[in-house]
Amino acid sequence: EEGGLERMMQGMKDRGLEPNARSYALLIGDGKQFRDPRTVEEGSNALLEAGVDIDADTYRDVIRAWASLGDAARSEEWFVRMVGEGKQSPEALAVLVESLVMCGREGSERSLDWIDQVVESGMELTPA
Repeated sequence: EEGGLERMMQGMKDRGLEPNARSYALLIGDGKQFRDPRTVEEGSNALLEAGVDIDADTYRDVIRAWASLGDAARSEEWFVRMVGEGKQSPEALAVLVESLVMCGREGSERSLDWIDQVVESGMELTPA
C-alpha cells in the first residue's frame, strides 16, 4: 500500500504542483514536533531521490529531525551533504554540535572538529 508520503506527493502532482525541498521537509519535520524514525527515514530518502535543490533551511530541518531521534550519525551525514554544497549555516552547525555532544566524549570531540573546520572556512559563528 502506498504510504502517506507517496500519497501526499502524488496528490500535489495531480493538482499540477511540483513538490520541492520544503514539501519534503514539511513531512520529515524539523525536530520540533514528533516524527517516527520511519517517517524521517522515508522522507529523507525521498528528498534525495527527488533530485530537488535543497536549501539551507531544509538541510537544517532534516539535521534537526535526525538529531531529535538521537541519531547523531545521520545528522552528521546530512551536515556533510550541506557542507559539500556550500550551504552550511551556523544554525545547522549548532544543531549538529548539540546532537554530537549528547553522544558523549567522542561526540564532543567530533563537534569541536566541525567547529574548527567551519571557522577555518570563514563562516562566522553566531549564537543559535
